[in-house]
Parts: sequence; structure tokens; C-alpha cells
Amino acid sequence: MQVTLTLNDLNALSDRARQEIQELLFPKGAGKPEGYKNYDWNNVYDLTESQIERLIAGLGEPSRNALKVIASKGPAVDARELDKTGVSSYGSFQSGIHRRLRKITGDDDACLFTFDDWSENEDGIGHFVVSLKTFESLKNYFKQQDE
Repeated sequence: MQVTLTLNDLNALSDRARQEIQELLFPKGAGKPEGYKNYDWNNVYDLTESQIERLIAGLGEPSRNALKVIASKGPAVDARELDKTGVSSYGSFQSGIHRRLRKITGDDDACLFTFDDWSENEDGIGHFVVSLKTFESLKNYFKQQDE
């Protein structure tokens, strides 16, 4: 059996349906950045540019600024890189992004990031890591915004 989907067909699908198709075509693990493959990627989404646009549309300026830092320095960034973005709490930033993503995807477990074990670092601060697909989508989104 062969199925053909046009870009219009894909765009007409819900975010969750697009995600399921993407998972079938590109198995989890294909979009993990080098050096971070043993992190917990189970619920980390690979976001398209249109999903990034919807995600960012519902965020405050500090969170948008933080995602712009990830787009420019990622796919993995030391959380301290976000200090000058207006993010006052790494935990609040993470939970706010994930709440917004879960609203968009309809998946109560959806995550944008994976993390290292922050408790292993002397200062208790670690990294935010996004998938390679999400990283590319973030870069393209902010490039278009800057034009």
C-alpha cells in the first residue's frame, strides 16, 4: 500500500496527527543531537516551523527571548545563557513552555526539552536540549522574524 500526502494535506491535519506521521517516518532517536543521545527523549517533540509559530505566539517576551537564544546557540544550551533574556526562573520557563506545548499538541506529556542531571553540577545548573528538528525550526522561525 502506498499513501501520498501533499503539503496541504499535512497542514490540514491536527498537530498530534502530524506528530504521529512524523514518528512513523522518522523513528525517535533520529533527531537527537550528538552527545545527548542517552538523555530521556521519550516525550520530546520534534516541532515544525508552523508548530513553533503557534508555540511562540502564546508566550511572553522572556520566553520568546530564551527560545531565540536556544535557536542561536543550540541545540543544547547551558541554562545560564538564558539569564539575560528576562527569564527569572529556569523551572518557570520550562513549565510555561511545556504547558503551552501541551495545549497545542493535546498531549499531556509533551516536552520541548530534555535535560542533563542538574544535580550533578556543582552549582545545580545544567542544560536545556531540543531535538535537531526543533532546533532547525527555531532557527528558521527567528531568521524569518529578523528579515
